[in-house]
Amino acid sequence: MEELMREMETNPSTRNDFEALVKSMSEATAGPSKDSFSETLSRTVERMQESEAAQAQTETDAFLAEMMKQLDAAGGGDGAGSEAGMAKLLEGMMGQLMSKDILYEPMKDLNEKYPPWLATHKEKLPQKEFENYSNQYGYVQKIMGKFDDPKYDEEDTQTKVDLMDLMQKVLSIFF
Repeated sequence: MEELMREMETNPSTRNDFEALVKSMSEATAGPSKDSFSETLSRTVERMQESEAAQAQTETDAFLAEMMKQLDAAGGGDGAGSEAGMAKLLEGMMGQLMSKDILYEPMKDLNEKYPPWLATHKEKLPQKEFENYSNQYGYVQKIMGKFDDPKYDEEDTQTKVDLMDLMQKVLSIFF
């Protein structure tokens, strides 16, 4: 309901449709056909969906514009150093993705599920494939060891490098 009220304040066509809906409802209680009420309700819902889609597109456009602005700033705006700027931007994004807040639960889940999965599939998989999965499990264990270390410091450069290297090894089995 709050969303409808907000939409009515910002979008005149939604307000008009809502008023028409209310009018149709009052007419419906007086006895006119249900079709006009249904049609008005359908039109109102469609317009609300169109408005939501337009708002989502606006938010996406704003996000992309901001990203382009950051890319431009990272590249110096004149093409000079854009490769270094892009590398710095990607490194920052990867650093955020490598954070304990994001990775801990999925890695913990893998760490717990790998042993029974490996035991179940040991005889079913070709030897090389089983070795790859076993190695992957080892990398997951190392990541968990880093995260669970009482001395863990997310801001430490070497820790970031180590985690990125381990994650690359975990993912390398798929690529």
